[in-house]
Formats: sequence, structure tokens, C-alpha cells
Amino acid sequence: MSDQHSTFGTEAQGHLKRYSDRLLDTVLPDSVISVLDQAAANHPDRIAVNWFETGRQLSYGALKVNVDAVAANLMNLGVRKHTHVAVMLSFSPEWVTLFLALAKLGAVNVPINTAYTAHELEYILGFSDAQFAIAESEYTATLAKIADALPLLDTSRILEVGDPSDDFDNFEDLLKPVSDISIPWSASATDLMTFQPTSGTTGFPKLCMLPQGYWLRMAQRECAFYAVPLGVERILIWQPPYYMAGPFRLMLTLFLGGTAFVPQKMSVTKFADWLADYGIHYCTFPEWAFRAQKKRLLDKNFELKYVHTFAWTAESQSAFFKQTSIPCVEGFGMSEIGLVSITPVEIPELVGLGTCGFVAPESEMCVFDDDFNEVDDGKMGELAIAGSTVFDGYYKAATANSDSFHGRWFRTGDYFIRDAAGLFYFKGRKKELIKRSGENTSAREVEEAILGLENVAEVAAIPVADEARNEEVKVVVRLLDGLSDVDCSPAEIMAICQERLARFKWPRYIAYCSDYPRTPTRKIKKLLLLIEDNPLIYKEYDVHNIE
Repeated sequence: MSDQHSTFGTEAQGHLKRYSDRLLDTVLPDSVISVLDQAAANHPDRIAVNWFETGRQLSYGALKVNVDAVAANLMNLGVRKHTHVAVMLSFSPEWVTLFLALAKLGAVNVPINTAYTAHELEYILGFSDAQFAIAESEYTATLAKIADALPLLDTSRILEVGDPSDDFDNFEDLLKPVSDISIPWSASATDLMTFQPTSGTTGFPKLCMLPQGYWLRMAQRECAFYAVPLGVERILIWQPPYYMAGPFRLMLTLFLGGTAFVPQKMSVTKFADWLADYGIHYCTFPEWAFRAQKKRLLDKNFELKYVHTFAWTAESQSAFFKQTSIPCVEGFGMSEIGLVSITPVEIPELVGLGTCGFVAPESEMCVFDDDFNEVDDGKMGELAIAGSTVFDGYYKAATANSDSFHGRWFRTGDYFIRDAAGLFYFKGRKKELIKRSGENTSAREVEEAILGLENVAEVAAIPVADEARNEEVKVVVRLLDGLSDVDCSPAEIMAICQERLARFKWPRYIAYCSDYPRTPTRKIKKLLLLIEDNPLIYKEYDVHNIE
């Protein structure tokens, strides 16, 4: 470890102590609904959420009125504490209202990906034991067909968001005023709030049991560490509501009493304009948006106080910070654990190191070997997490819970290294190791090497079967818009791999694609890249056949 890294560790401890003190100076709210109640009391006329492309808005006062009405009307329909309610909505005013109304009732929100097929819907609705379903009108007919096969759901408990029809009760009816909005029970931080699905990139998703306290602590920590000290008021939320990123940023907005700005859908070409036009203070800035639009950023005046640059390459993060001077905050998180590592903004030298940062206050991070012995600094092993944000386990998944927990430690399935300064470095997924002739190659390491080429937008490294070597490395490359393999040839890709990687990590196969199969949060579905004759791939090379 360099002397500079030692200095980082010493300096960071002072900043982390202050972060911890700020956290201890705050009180965790009793429930999610109490956060809304407080914000509505403090500034009822302030806009809570602004859907700026459609002109729809909700003030804190209007949002509270809607939430109280929807909660009371749902209770009258039979929704009680712990009732499982499937929600298949985009990040709309109806979703925001419903998210908070279900929290007020202490019901369990089962977020449903709007891209799911009928087959996936039948699985998730049945497995989650959903008793009610609320969906946008384009999905209700499919839900009704599936409901016939499910013991706990029937069409009378499916509510529709959109134009009214004769087949389903409409969400608008839930907004009608009720003379008595009181709920004869209360929800608390320990009550189960969501069955948050895992990404589901390799088969059906598991359901993470997340209590209200999970969401409260996530927002409380972000406020104490960054958002309040840096003066954040306006937040851009481009992520969908059925993964943790969307609800977390809504909760952060409510804690701050700020305003969330929500587009209809993510747009790489409009992203920089949104940030500048609406004076956004904070967002998650995706690396692919920077790589595609970095020249346009020079022409923009941003009010960003900081951005999260999760999983960026060190080179991109350095280039972004050099170009914009906007503080970049890294970290490591999962649906199961929340965000457990942080980088103090007071140490800009951490930008571009490729680190996930230091362990956050109230969290514990440790690197273990296969026998669950802690490894020495500088040695690679599996990261395990303990602390206040760890989830309650997977719903109806005893084997997964047994495999994922070792006592109080949650096993992430990710390879990490911790250095002597206490900085953690992600090295790849255990399941994304490519095993070639007895050598293990991290897909991430190969991807980061190739992302060093200026014309490359994204890379996915995947294993392909090989009789002689067990597996070979294949990379699927997406170039910047308008470019082809002529602009970034296989020879250039091999040259940077030969410069930066050991020989056994060099790719055997290089493919070029127009895009990737993706999840709604734009994660690449690598499994689908293995399909032969993939229409997204327009050129493939076997390096052994290139002269």
C-alpha cells in the first residue's frame, strides 16, 4: 500500500467519525408514514414529486390527502396489516400514493416488473401469496387470466389504474374522500413493508423481506452522510419503482422535504438537459450516459452537489470528475443489504481509484475465504455483510437463506479485496468467474480493460464452452453510437487486453452488438448473450482466425 493510501485511511477515519456523529444526532422515525406526515406539516404547498414531462405534480399536502384516502378505502376493501398486495405500476403519481398508503396500513408491497411475461407473473403472484393486485390497464387482462389459477387472488381484488372499464374497480375510486381516515392499528419500523425482488438475471427472482426500518435507515444514512450537509433539495429519479433504487430515492426526498423530478423513462440524450434545466442537486449518474454524452457535458451548467457513480471504471470516474468537478460518491449495495460502503466527499483523491470505499457507520464488512476465515488485507475472498440494514431474509426460501447466511453475516457472492487503509475493491461475482485451463478470470476485469478504449460504450465478458480449455473468454462490445468494428477493430481490443491483462485472460472471441438484452434498470442480461444467432450481435470474430 502506498503512503498516499495510508494517509487516506487516517484522514478518512476522521471524516467517518463525523458522519457517524451526524447519524447519531438523528432519530429514526417510527414508521414510513410518519415521514410523510412531518413533511406535509412542515411545507404542505411544496412540490414533493414533479413528473416534468407530463405536467403532473403532487404537493406534500395533496400527497398526504391522497395517501390517507387510499389507505382508508383499501382498508374498507379488506386490506389489513400484513396483507400482500402486488403492484404493477410505473413510477407514477398512483405508484407514489400507493407505496405510502400500503406503508400506512402495514401491508406488504409486492413490486412487479412491468416487463414480466404471463409466465413470470403467474410465478411471482403465486409465490408471493398476493391477495390483491393493482396494475396499469394494459396489464389487468393478463392478471385476470392468471388469477383463475391462483388460490389467493381473484378478479374482484384486481384494481386498475387508467381509463375505467367494466371489468375492474378503478384506482380513482380509492381517492374518493372518506369521512373517517383513521386506521385502528399502527405500522412500525419493524413491520414488513416490501418483498423486493432480486434482479432475476439468472432465473426467477427471490423475494427480499424488507421491513419499514430498512427504507428508513437507508434514507436516514444518506441524509446524514451527504444530502443534508451538502444542501440537497432536488433529486432526479430515473429508476423504476420495482427495484430498490426508485423507492430509496423517494424516501430520501421525503426525509429532506425536497422535490423529486421523475421522467417518463430514462433517456441518454436528454439526461444532461434534465440535470441542467431543473437544477438537480443529486442523482445516480450512470456510466453509460457519461460515456455517450461526455462532450455535451462541457456545455452545461450543473447545480449537482454530488452524484453516485456506482460500479464505474476508474478511468471514467477520473474523466468525469476532471471534466465537471462534481463530487463522485462510490459505494457497494444490494437489495439484501442496502448501501454499506461510502467514500467521503472530503477526499477527492479517492475518485478514480476504483474503490467502493470504506465501511459505512452502523455496517460491518469482512472478506472471508471459502472456509469462512477472515483473509489478510490484500488477499481476495468473498465479501460478507452485517449491520442494521441487512434484510430479514428471502421469503419462502429456506435453502437460499441457509446458503446466504453464516450466523449474522450475509454472504454477498462477490469477490473483494480490502487494503490496509480499509478501502474495499470489487473484483467480480463468484458466478461470473470464467474458468479457463485451471485459471480464474474475472469478467469485470476484462470489461474494465476494454473500456479503456475511447470508442467503446459498454462491454460484457461471458464464458463460452471449450473442449480443450473448459471455457473461453468472449467479449460482446457495444461501441459509441454511429461507430462500427472499423472504428474499433478486434486488433485494437486485443492490443489493450495484451497491455493490461495476463495472457490467460485475453478473449478468444470478440463480438459487436447494437445493444444488449437488459433488465429495466439497464443491467445486461448476460445469460441471453449466449443464445446463438442473437439478432443484437452484428459481427463476430474468432481471434485465432484473425491474421
